[in-house]
Amino acid sequence: MMFGGRAHMSEQHGRSLSTTQIEVLHSLLQTRSLSVTGSALGLTQSAISHVLAGLRRHFGDELLLRRGRGMVLTPFAASIQEPVGSVLRQIEDVSGLREAFEPQALTRRCVIAARDLTLSIVAPALLRRFAEQAPRASISIVSWESTRIADQLASGACDFAIGVDPPLSDMGLRIQKLYEDDFVAVSARKAEAAGPLTIDDLVRRPAILVSRTDAIGSPVDDALAAQGLRRHVVMRSAYFLSAMSIVRDADLLMVVPRRIALKHAADFDLEISELPLKLLRYSVFGVGHERFAASPLYKWLRSLCVEAVKEAVGQLGGRN
Repeated sequence: MMFGGRAHMSEQHGRSLSTTQIEVLHSLLQTRSLSVTGSALGLTQSAISHVLAGLRRHFGDELLLRRGRGMVLTPFAASIQEPVGSVLRQIEDVSGLREAFEPQALTRRCVIAARDLTLSIVAPALLRRFAEQAPRASISIVSWESTRIADQLASGACDFAIGVDPPLSDMGLRIQKLYEDDFVAVSARKAEAAGPLTIDDLVRRPAILVSRTDAIGSPVDDALAAQGLRRHVVMRSAYFLSAMSIVRDADLLMVVPRRIALKHAADFDLEISELPLKLLRYSVFGVGHERFAASPLYKWLRSLCVEAVKEAVGQLGGRN
């Protein structure tokens, strides 16, 4: 077995790691704690120390170094986190083929990649369904990064992903459209009811732009530019929910997905206005990898995510 392109350099060269060693290694890389790893795996701290000593000989690397009261990963240990996680997941999936898959018996951590705007809509329904069906397992939500998501899914470091900009479909990915959405504007609620939002309002009123990139444009800016117009963007933010708080307190205008507005406008005392522009709708996708398409665990998790999205979107309404 090789991790990160580095061969074993030890007296155990050529020997494979046992499942227990892989489980301990994976937990140590995640927790950086012998005591926490021992508690999680039902082993004594001295047993974990013994396994760690063997792993250090096996890889010819210290893996974890003492720093103050805690421990830090060596550069090599940091480089093998995702491969080790992938190997452990494949072992768990193969082991599960001997008997019928039962979510109730599942004890592993399921990793889902998503962005905050999608997660804020889907999370309640997703967590409720997950807890009901797999009460002994857990979910880890990681950030959706378009440049890495294909590799994360292919390696097994991530089990499923929900996002708005899936990678190219020729990378072994299975992509399913979950729902469509359009855009509205939100602003601080006024004592007196305001009239319909106009093009002049969009151009004149100070606005906040939510974007995860350094790109200057956005759908609304592109539509205005086509008419030779430009709005007054006074602030940029990468996060929709914190931006909503700023919109309320600083009396700004913000364009957001309709279902984000329906979900959170009341929480921040914001009013929703229809846009005076015709903008293209966008789609939210569920993404998995064909390598795991036959896995009972993958089939269950994908179905759970899809049904949770349908439930959450259906409760909010909107325009499909």
